[in-house]
Amino acid sequence: MGISKEPPLTSFATHCDWRTVHTIGYQRQPNSGGSYWERGQTNVSTCTLPELRGLRLGPYKSEAGYRIMTTNIEVGGLGIINPGDRVTVFAGQPVTSSGVVISLPPLFVHHLHVNKLSPAHINFHYFETHADFAVGTDPDSFGEGARSALGYSRDMPSGYVMVVDRSALDIWGDVTVDDVRSKEANGTALEYYLEFAFRLAPPQLKLRPVSLFWMFQPCDGLYHELSTSFGNGFNTFNVQAHDTLVWWSGVMPADGKLLPENPWLHTHRARFAGFLLLKASLSALNFSCDEFGVSEVSGEHSRAADLTAIRARLMQSGQVVCYDDPTVADYITIKGSPREGVAAGVYERQGRVRCTPWSFTRGERYSIFGFFKPRFRTIARHMGMHLALFLHVDLQSDKSVDAILVGESFNPCTPRDEPLRSVWDPWDARANRSLRVTAYGPVPREGWNASSFKVQVARNASNTTSDRHANDHLIDAFDKFFKGSYRMGVVRRGGPSTIAPGYTWLN
Repeated sequence: MGISKEPPLTSFATHCDWRTVHTIGYQRQPNSGGSYWERGQTNVSTCTLPELRGLRLGPYKSEAGYRIMTTNIEVGGLGIINPGDRVTVFAGQPVTSSGVVISLPPLFVHHLHVNKLSPAHINFHYFETHADFAVGTDPDSFGEGARSALGYSRDMPSGYVMVVDRSALDIWGDVTVDDVRSKEANGTALEYYLEFAFRLAPPQLKLRPVSLFWMFQPCDGLYHELSTSFGNGFNTFNVQAHDTLVWWSGVMPADGKLLPENPWLHTHRARFAGFLLLKASLSALNFSCDEFGVSEVSGEHSRAADLTAIRARLMQSGQVVCYDDPTVADYITIKGSPREGVAAGVYERQGRVRCTPWSFTRGERYSIFGFFKPRFRTIARHMGMHLALFLHVDLQSDKSVDAILVGESFNPCTPRDEPLRSVWDPWDARANRSLRVTAYGPVPREGWNASSFKVQVARNASNTTSDRHANDHLIDAFDKFFKGSYRMGVVRRGGPSTIAPGYTWLN
């Protein structure tokens, strides 16, 4: 690990009684992409103790410059987490055979997701890890045992637990990891394992259920079998090589309070220059493109005259709930490490998200602003971008809710008659309509398949007859959730008739 003098960071599941239960396939290709994938098999091992559960995949033997992808990882069906379990800590991370955690670099965790994929509930970020979750500003904290990998472990807020609901049997994982070592510095194989670990609260502890809101940008990426040539499977929006502002608004679907203890953000730091979450609508903020100096607005694209001035004006509104702390660096510059084959360069870190307490009400509006500019890897004219904010909330319930709050209109002052200028333009601009969310109920499990699921989702979404009522349906879904009639999920309504008439896309 770099040259850090701290003790090596090891997984809290290191001393678990790991047992191999079966094997799983994986795919491997160069990071640069291409149509050819090599295929292989590796072991699946489990650990099931009363207060510690884990899943390990491996070993993987990776080479510099290669990507490894594993999908359809069974989690719930193996008893790793079960209905009623109370999770206090989740860790998703690459480890050595002895349980030493491997940070970025040399391994870039593009994503490690624990997904809910039941017919009644879709959530691709129930628990998750991304490369930019690595923490700290020490340029020597990387590699095996580095403390920067502490960011790959997520604690629930003090006094709270995530209560696993009855959809546990439909929980699956998928993970993609890039080996970002330099071939010139080190061409040897790197052996590692991928670990999903859960620490559970003992039954005698009295703790409150915590809920998770994933606030996500409206965009055109369409998942899995629903993808089209207009979308991309990673659900990104496009940021160009100049100062850019993006914004959207939405509603809070239930009464509750924000727990400001440990919010986090996923984005791509090469262009990320900050964000703000405000407890106000765009109109209440008196936002307009002309007033704030935003021009060339078309779909995902915009050009901001002065991002610093826009941020300062919004910060002075008195409505800011969450923001990035600009005094905490969100990338490090490494001189290189021949011993570990790490190339000199810039590598992402989490930075810090700060929030203030917020008691919100059902139907209360929020707005999110994202600031982007070229910071490193500036040669790229276009860069796919995420802006996903994760918040723990207390909904005063005996259940834990995990819900995707997808915003409504993306950059909503887009002129109707302006031609699109973005190579990844979203379909809301082509169709001149907002991206709204609505909720869907359960699909009978018996005889379920992907085709019937699409039909059922479309049927449920068709009950929302106009965009202006979509938020009412999202709120209604929470009412039904708390009454126990069905679990929570969201879908995106509509879509341009030129792409997929009659379909409703999953988020």
